[in-house]
Amino acid sequence: MPTPRQTLRLSLFLFALALLMFGLQLGLDSLYDWDEAWYGQVAKEMIRSGDWVTLQWRGAPFFDKPPLAIWAIALSFKVFGASEWAARLPSALCSAACVAVLFWIGRMVFERQGAAFLSALVLLTTLPFVKAGRMAMLDGPLTLAFTFGIATFLASRRDGRWGIGFGLALAAVWMIKGPLAILLALVCLAFAILERRAYAWGSPWLLLGLLLGGTCLAPWYAAQWGRYGMEFVQSHLGIHVLGRAASAMDGHQGGPWFYLIQLAAQNHPWFLVLVAAIPYAWRHREARAIRLSACWGGGVLVAFSMAATKLPWYVVPMYPGLALMVGAYLDHLMARKAPAVGLGRAWQVLGALLLVGGIPYLILSPTPGDRGYVIGVAVLGLGVILGGRLLSGPRHRQGPWVVAASAYLGLLGLIPANIQWETRFSPDLRPFAAVAAEQVPAARGINYLGATTRPSFVYYLDRPERLVTADVLAAAWGPGETALLSAEEWAAIGPRLAGARLSASASGMVFVTAPLRLH
Repeated sequence: MPTPRQTLRLSLFLFALALLMFGLQLGLDSLYDWDEAWYGQVAKEMIRSGDWVTLQWRGAPFFDKPPLAIWAIALSFKVFGASEWAARLPSALCSAACVAVLFWIGRMVFERQGAAFLSALVLLTTLPFVKAGRMAMLDGPLTLAFTFGIATFLASRRDGRWGIGFGLALAAVWMIKGPLAILLALVCLAFAILERRAYAWGSPWLLLGLLLGGTCLAPWYAAQWGRYGMEFVQSHLGIHVLGRAASAMDGHQGGPWFYLIQLAAQNHPWFLVLVAAIPYAWRHREARAIRLSACWGGGVLVAFSMAATKLPWYVVPMYPGLALMVGAYLDHLMARKAPAVGLGRAWQVLGALLLVGGIPYLILSPTPGDRGYVIGVAVLGLGVILGGRLLSGPRHRQGPWVVAASAYLGLLGLIPANIQWETRFSPDLRPFAAVAAEQVPAARGINYLGATTRPSFVYYLDRPERLVTADVLAAAWGPGETALLSAEEWAAIGPRLAGARLSASASGMVFVTAPLRLH
């Protein structure tokens, strides 16, 4: 039986590993469109205006989200200054803490501490979770609040006072992403019904926690109602909660299998374990860890699969629950005397595909930056092959640990090349910030060819943008005009812009200015 001191040491060790994963080169890349630059700009305007009650986007009320996670970004800006690192710091810290909280949950639902530790490692090496935790978005803080809510709900079985923590966690989830707190309550209710135990539901401490949480929620909602009335209700709840659930917003849609496809595509090497664990989970459906994982991971997956608007990061709160399932099954395999030949061979095939198919593709890819992923993919591929070979033989107990270690090192290897590879195609506008501040008066706009405002444009250039077509820009071009164009747009329209000169260029973009006088 591990001592409390040993458990604490393992928790701190996991937290340290997570800090490295989420903190390494955190400010390397610019805030991307849309969400990172969006929330960053809202936080900047909060500090400028001094109004921490009503969120604002370009001076207008921003009703899309509750304020808690954006408050954290603004506070980070206030302490450390506005930067990419500071914007992402709250999410990184919350995600690192989430790994340690999952270990705490594992200690409550598993008989062996090794299963809890392995579950936490699985979460730490789950690619979608890592990507979300390294971005200035809501999903890192949300997942921590969701996970903490489940932890305190479980802890209330032994000590009802943890019901206070559960109530506060529900309030925190609501203040990050609104009615998703209802989903947390339903997950815990379903688990309590399966366990035939009341847990926090029968505790007066829960009522106290809910009252304390309500005192945090009510003032903000009352302030918004007092200022904006039904305009706030219709936008905040009507459009951005019920609207996203009932209809696909901004073209973000997908079928009922959308998240299963995402899970299969990005959650390697653990997706293979998850599939292999299904028969085991059915045979051991009375186990607490299996029940909790099914209610948690399965509940979040089903809920968001039913919603009309779909985005990959919506289901990040599901990954800690699925990690418990993977940890339970791997612990079962390591406790057996016989090797797990099937899963071991599947891992070896996966590793071979990464080495034989993935690495040549990255080396030969015409996409800039793809070669930077070779080291991380090679580490993962070799580790999965070795772990699969061990799992298939007499030293099968070492296999999962080798795979977990290689997954950790492999993800670290991806970070310098930008682990959020989708964002590489968003232009980095940081080099143009100083030029815009120097050459464009605050009230004067910058011309931009496009139909939609890019949040990164607003965040970095800090000037109004004028969305124009090429013909409108050419007709309006005159003394003092400026434009931000792609290199291709500059090549096409440059000859039509009389006297235009190139002031700066970077990331395939150019900043063009007209002299104060045209000759």
